[in-house]
Amino acid sequence: MDTKTIPVAIIAVFLMLSSVAADEVIREWRSFTSFNQVTDMVVYNGEVWTATSGGLVRIDPVTRVYHTYTNTDGLGTNQLYCLAVDDRNRLWIGGKGHLIDFTDPDRPDGYLFTDRDGGPVEIYDIAPVPGGDSLWLGDRLGLTLFLPSTEPGDGLILDNYTRLGDLPRDIAVQRVAVDSSQVWAGTNDGLAVASRADVRLLKAPSGWQAFFPSELVDTLPSDTITGMATVRDTLYLGTARGVYRFESGPVPAMISLDLYNSPKVYNLSLAGDTVLIHTSRGSMLLTGGKIIELPREGMPIWNTTAGAFDSQGGYWYGNLVYGIYELDGQELVRFETGGTPGNRCQGIAKAQGKIWAGFGYDGLACYENGLWRTVDGVTGDVRGMAAGPLGELWVGTWGNGVYRVLGDSVAHYDTTNSTLSGVSEGPAYVVVTDFVSSGDAVWMNNYRGVDGEVVTVDPYDTDRWQAFPLIGGSRAEQISTITCGQGVVYAGSENNGIYAISYAGTPFYTGDDYRWTFTSSSSGIGSDVIRRLRVDRFDTLWVGTAYGLSYQALGEVYFSNLALPDSFGPAVTAIASDGQGSLYAGSGRGLAIRDIATGEFTYLNGSNSGLVNDDITELYFDGDENALWIATSGGISRLRMPYALAADDIEQVLAYPNPFVIMDGTETVRFNYAGSATVRIYTLTGEQLREIPVTGIWNGRNAGGELVASGIYLFTLTDSDGNVGRGKIFLVRK
Repeated sequence: MDTKTIPVAIIAVFLMLSSVAADEVIREWRSFTSFNQVTDMVVYNGEVWTATSGGLVRIDPVTRVYHTYTNTDGLGTNQLYCLAVDDRNRLWIGGKGHLIDFTDPDRPDGYLFTDRDGGPVEIYDIAPVPGGDSLWLGDRLGLTLFLPSTEPGDGLILDNYTRLGDLPRDIAVQRVAVDSSQVWAGTNDGLAVASRADVRLLKAPSGWQAFFPSELVDTLPSDTITGMATVRDTLYLGTARGVYRFESGPVPAMISLDLYNSPKVYNLSLAGDTVLIHTSRGSMLLTGGKIIELPREGMPIWNTTAGAFDSQGGYWYGNLVYGIYELDGQELVRFETGGTPGNRCQGIAKAQGKIWAGFGYDGLACYENGLWRTVDGVTGDVRGMAAGPLGELWVGTWGNGVYRVLGDSVAHYDTTNSTLSGVSEGPAYVVVTDFVSSGDAVWMNNYRGVDGEVVTVDPYDTDRWQAFPLIGGSRAEQISTITCGQGVVYAGSENNGIYAISYAGTPFYTGDDYRWTFTSSSSGIGSDVIRRLRVDRFDTLWVGTAYGLSYQALGEVYFSNLALPDSFGPAVTAIASDGQGSLYAGSGRGLAIRDIATGEFTYLNGSNSGLVNDDITELYFDGDENALWIATSGGISRLRMPYALAADDIEQVLAYPNPFVIMDGTETVRFNYAGSATVRIYTLTGEQLREIPVTGIWNGRNAGGELVASGIYLFTLTDSDGNVGRGKIFLVRK
């Protein structure tokens, strides 16, 4: 996306325009989102374009070929609010903190809008000036007049207006409309109008005249303006209680269009001189002074937020919850976009060669062949999940027990067919949010289960279950997370630290268990409020708490606490690691990646990377694809990345991981050079063992394929100009 610092000549201190910082992490970000919550729709160059809370959808109505775009495709954000086409045939998109010229999808031109504290300013509506170049923007801080440029990345905020007559100061402007001489601003508290003849006069409240529908309408008044459209200088208003024609003569008036039951209006748009009305009772047309209701049967709910006629005369609907529909005769047909079923993802894992994700009440979905498919038979508020030893997927819910998914088979477990138990307030209300497989059993947290908050099931005989009462037989310890390693199961409590169960290789017999606890006072954990537990391949126990990240290395008694980036956390909500030892931690403020060689953290968020949303709920590292899957409250991100940031200076190149620990022979070393070079590996005596390209990997073997011994090895990198970088690799064979 082309971005530049904007030369702002006149600007209020409350609104700033700046360029978007580039993501320095190498490799590829990709976002996976839901396009089901539609916010706006237009026809542009013969295609139907739809704005949603998960990005943009573009449909060719003739071929039915579609494309989807997200923050990683130049939008900068997935939360889109509005679309507009100006008289120069440019397509504009308004979103959370972003205004985008999407005329050329291959080279989108983006502008970042922030307030004085650096927070994103939402752009709710765009009204191009007829016959001109400027745009009126309705945003969270008021009304903005923006002048685009013919040069990519250039643009100018001419001014912003926050005092609109008698409306509250700094009120958000939800809707904007312009006619031949005026600009209209619609808010949640009424509307205001001003002449466009001299915009300098609009800085003062006296430059605006405010109107309040509750003072102009006798029945069902609402001051909330939800839609605005002008036809030949006549203004039509959508409100939370119907549609009106505004008459601003000597005695201002609002004339009701008498829609049945005065439905909530989500938006108004235009098709020539026809007003398209999008309401809680479907779509309607105002044409020739008459209201025509369009068919609505076929949508699960009638709440229609947008609509447009395509170039072939067909009509398309945007639904509040269920996505895009096309009117085919008198029948509504849903247009499938292949997105996720929802945007709030609460669990993610890999099983049976596919990525699976849980989306609360929007269900369980799997990713295959480039599309997300919702899994039938899994109901309730879907939360955490993990793969079992047979490749089966175990799925937990908040209140509806556990599911086991293998192929096309879905089995459900609750209090009637397992040792799972409900909460004290509801014996059948079974909550499970986390799983771990020990190979001989699948363990899960039975949150606030009255018969024990740790439960295990035999993956080879799913009729065999066991509940584990915790230390001293205590109940309601609020176990929120679970993991295992070296024959020990660790259960993290929301209040009391970590419970450990050494089950002596008998997961279905409790008589030989040895149990103990780790707390902040006894073991040095950063907090007794445990959010996430994970054990890495080196049997290090990692602990995400309400106040940071702790770890206990194998054989150690006490925990160590790591210093996290200042803007990250403090609560750590997700943890994952890769086969090389790199650590990934998620919080409500983004992602932290710990460099295995230096121990330093890199902090990533939606502002400096392609992260779909800062609120991270779960992490999963797919070693087969070298990809980190990041579940968030705003969708899923997939990050393909090397084990380090690329170095431009060949003398600064490092080998990762280092030390290079070989346990089963599958481990590899990579080099973080951004350019082209040849890597040569030597013994300390100068014997050359291997020669590989810098983009390749070293697997700890010599040219003959034989594993080399533990010890220190030297490497050199030589680029095409003869520049040389040097380093050492400490190889440890276990």
